[in-house]
Amino acid sequence: MARRCGLLLASTLVCDAFLQELLLANDECDQHSETCAQNALQRRALAHSQSEKRPKCQDVSQGSSCHEEAQWAQSSGIHEHPEWYPHLTVDSSLLDFQCRVYQSNPAKCPKPCSTQCEDPPPSHSPPVTPQQCVGHEDAKACLCIFDIDRTLTSKQGTQDTCGGSKAFPGIADSAYGGGELVLSQLAAKGLDGTFCSKCYVGICSHGDGTGEFSKERTELLKILNTEAMQKLVLKPQNAAWSDMKLLSPYVVFQPDAKKQEAVAQIIEWYASQEVCIQRENTYFFDDKDVNINPFRGTGINAHQVSCNSRDAILNWGEVGLCGATQEEIKIEKGVSVCQVDCQWTAWGAWNACSATCGGGQRLAWRSLGGQVPSASNSSSCTRAMDSDFLPLLP
Repeated sequence: MARRCGLLLASTLVCDAFLQELLLANDECDQHSETCAQNALQRRALAHSQSEKRPKCQDVSQGSSCHEEAQWAQSSGIHEHPEWYPHLTVDSSLLDFQCRVYQSNPAKCPKPCSTQCEDPPPSHSPPVTPQQCVGHEDAKACLCIFDIDRTLTSKQGTQDTCGGSKAFPGIADSAYGGGELVLSQLAAKGLDGTFCSKCYVGICSHGDGTGEFSKERTELLKILNTEAMQKLVLKPQNAAWSDMKLLSPYVVFQPDAKKQEAVAQIIEWYASQEVCIQRENTYFFDDKDVNINPFRGTGINAHQVSCNSRDAILNWGEVGLCGATQEEIKIEKGVSVCQVDCQWTAWGAWNACSATCGGGQRLAWRSLGGQVPSASNSSSCTRAMDSDFLPLLP
């Protein structure tokens, strides 16, 4: 959630991590009001100016968030998920791993300069109707697809601070360091209180739900047992969870920023079961904005959840904390992410003059902070993300 912010036109505050994905002027609200169009056009103007300043490539530097991502991929990721790093080995260079991170999610790492690295393919999957469903789409059928970690689950150990969540002692949850499973308020209450109770369902997750035949997966299937799911010819509980195409509606091991492609495959899986669901009636829910923005232009609805609870320990609120709530599961068209409230702090004290004589200047600083909601304090500013200074000439 926390991203570097800047001033835009008439003092409009926008976070530049969203700029690459917020270029469609009419993809922000149901009705194309003047305000929606104006905001999108402002973002487009800023995106253009920012892109002119950004280097075309940059090698990973010590201490950067990209360095942490590439280093984790080199030391741990290649062992835990070798399928994420095709053609790489433990002996591959850090720049090669930077390239792979860039290809998987350009928001995490820039393209490296000192090694050959191809650009990732366009993120938007084309809005293609499965062949067997052409002319046979069911206008009444709907599909709800959920991420697992921090969407259907809460952070382990937060059952006392995350209202409505439910702990399952003795059931392991391997996500983000591991612990005992805690279901989010949405999962604990179930889908009956949401429009998804009448829909087909699926899972599209970066994590694997603690692996094959896990007790966590068993609990998740109980949540997703809607009336529509009971009508399937092949019962989903008898289908394998997989990251491979057309095996089930439960897709795991999906890289961030690529989930829109897997969701399209889930629609195809339903088509193979003679269930023809329109993209405009498909809804995806995830706690990370990097997995939501790429759905723009696909015709599939996608909404970020866990907006009022963010895990400040993980990349300054990039990841949800308590997971989804029933109130966040709305039948809304389009693509939406959590709002980041950025505001300037008070001016700090003047520093020493830059010269003892002959002219100089003194500076005072203020910071632009991002409001990242947490479970205990919804307005705590967790990190200074930009700065401004006021010179005082002698």
